Amino acid sequence: SCTWETVGSSEGGSSSPELAFRVADVARAMGGWDTIVPLADFGASEDFACMMNRVQEAGGQAVYMQVGAERAAGHHNERFDFDEACLGRALELLVRLVLRLGDDAGNG
Repeated sequence: SCTWETVGSSEGGSSSPELAFRVADVARAMGGWDTIVPLADFGASEDFACMMNRVQEAGGQAVYMQVGAERAAGHHNERFDFDEACLGRALELLVRLVLRLGDDAGNG
């Protein structure tokens, strides 16, 4: 016979659609991205999902972003590595998003 015992688990999370579409708008305005996918099922869980869920439970919005970095292997793989050259563009996207959200907050 066999029995199953859960000894650990992790949360999944979903991006807030409104914020995800704002990120996509900012990325489009920024230019230079081959593909922009506002929402997708990532099919994974990690520490960030816990934070996303707490923010959303408190009435806030959260978004999970991938910035198209080339990877040596998939997530959670011992050969995982990504091309850090994407970090500058990712930072620019975040700064532009913060400025856009600040502008939107001032106008509404």
